[in-house]
Amino acid sequence: EYFRCLVNQGAKELTTAKYKDARSTYRLLKRLVDEYDSDTFPRLDFPRTGALLVEYRLGAIDAREAARMQENIASECDVGDDPFYCENARAVYLTLSGQPDVAIVIFDYLDEQLERRSRPAPSMQYLIKANRSAAKYVGGDIEVAQHEWSELTELCSQIPYLIRRYLLARHGALAEVMRKEEARSPVAFDEC
Repeated sequence: EYFRCLVNQGAKELTTAKYKDARSTYRLLKRLVDEYDSDTFPRLDFPRTGALLVEYRLGAIDAREAARMQENIASECDVGDDPFYCENARAVYLTLSGQPDVAIVIFDYLDEQLERRSRPAPSMQYLIKANRSAAKYVGGDIEVAQHEWSELTELCSQIPYLIRRYLLARHGALAEVMRKEEARSPVAFDEC
């Protein structure tokens, strides 16, 4: 239970941009995990991915290093048939490091895997498709990205979580950025 609480606390601190607090929480979590056998806790890719994002957001590592480290997380952690968060993060770092074409291949693979499921979660579908569209946009395939982005509005509205209204507002704001062809670099788009 303590492990789960720390994972959730770190995630909430991360999503509310309390990066220094999240760093402390993830370090505490790592110390806890290190005290036990390696197979005691499930899905270590979640907290390790969160901790890596904190280090990126705090400027401790660059996107290229983050992509390499995220690839290590993917290979070292047992993600079973759920590679979506881990590989999505790697593809985002690849995009941020100027490799959107490589990232799009990963997003396409993840999207294919989701489409094979009987009832894929709209939130995961949106995450993968939106990030792929953004990668296309910053990679220079602007018209395709704009079209895909506009088609994602309906999918975004299907997300059943309370965050839906914020995601819809974010989606609309980024649609305007794409329409005006602003924020064309990966970092500039990320900052939007």
